[in-house]
Amino acid sequence: MPRRQASGLAGLLPLALALATLACAQQMGEGTEAYPELPTQFCTRAGGCATKRTKLVASAALHNMYWDGDKTKPCAAALNTTAECAFDNGDAAACTKKCTIEPMGDYGRIGVSTKGDALTMRLFMPNANGTGYTRINPQVYLLGEDGKGYEMFRLVNQELTFDVDMSSLGCGLNGALYFSEMDASGSRGELNPAGAARGTGEAMGRGMVLVFSIWNSLTGDNMNWLDSGAAGPCGPDEGSPEMVLARNPNVAVTFSNIRWGELDTTYQRGG
Repeated sequence: MPRRQASGLAGLLPLALALATLACAQQMGEGTEAYPELPTQFCTRAGGCATKRTKLVASAALHNMYWDGDKTKPCAAALNTTAECAFDNGDAAACTKKCTIEPMGDYGRIGVSTKGDALTMRLFMPNANGTGYTRINPQVYLLGEDGKGYEMFRLVNQELTFDVDMSSLGCGLNGALYFSEMDASGSRGELNPAGAARGTGEAMGRGMVLVFSIWNSLTGDNMNWLDSGAAGPCGPDEGSPEMVLARNPNVAVTFSNIRWGELDTTYQRGG
């Protein structure tokens, strides 16, 4: 496995703001989140590498969010269709207080599993009726050891290394490990008591959060920008969603052995 080192339109604005509000502000549903454990290591020259009992949390968009106690009605359905969430004269506090985000008790259903220090993510999951597959596009964030806030990375004069197995990924697929600038608490507050515990937060916060994902595009571009033409060897149609699924519904990416810390401490030099 290779080892990697990483040193509008005015009329749409109210809709965008409302969607952002509901994505980052809601009440916590009853139950316990089953955070998968993914131990990582922080390394120094003086002390070597020490294991951190870090965990994972799925993005808020992968959690079930429902409106006003009705689990069949998604929060997005309330946008501009209820008095509280009206674009012109709605009440943001009242709107968000009626949106509930449920804990995720089984990460396997979104194609996420861990074993030791390895995280495996599947793009498709078989349907419960045994016929066909559902595209998941899982995205998870690294949580700190307390499970309440994100593990924050500040890599100035530091390094990050990890192993990645992309052997089952073909044309039109992206298995990604990257950083997003977010608040450590996931923008936790009165309107958003869950915060990082349910994978919420706004980009461009303070500090960097480690994100893992596997995804493909449904917009018709077939991911040509990634691996076709001047970008790679794939044909223009090989990354189409239909061909991706037909080729291998079990596509997955595995990240493991994640270490960060002082320069020249997370890997052994060859020779």
